[in-house]
Amino acid sequence: MRGTLPIVAGLILVLVSRNARSEDTVAFTNFGPGQESCGKFLQIVENEKKALRANTSPYAVATPAYSAYLGYEQGFLSGANWADAPPHNEVGLGSEALCQMAWLQNFCRINPRAVIGHCPLVGQV
Repeated sequence: MRGTLPIVAGLILVLVSRNARSEDTVAFTNFGPGQESCGKFLQIVENEKKALRANTSPYAVATPAYSAYLGYEQGFLSGANWADAPPHNEVGLGSEALCQMAWLQNFCRINPRAVIGHCPLVGQV
């Protein structure tokens, strides 16, 4: 259940926005990791790197905290695609979780005070 909570939070985030949006604006509420700063996320990334063993699969996740951010990011993109009316709904199309998390790390290094849920992921990953 713990692993699904961030995904559900990301979907709720966009579901709320879908009902509240007009043609030009989208309103949403962040839950879980989406409320945290980029600085905190970068600390969790460092802890994740320390916790991983050598020769571990690049898809391995060692800490629950990093797993929560990964789940939030996947839920956010899923929800963004659901909310974006067809034929668009291509947020993150052609990217995978590793690339998406690398993009978020790069963004956060440049903007350590930014809030994760306010990062301009749409059209960027």
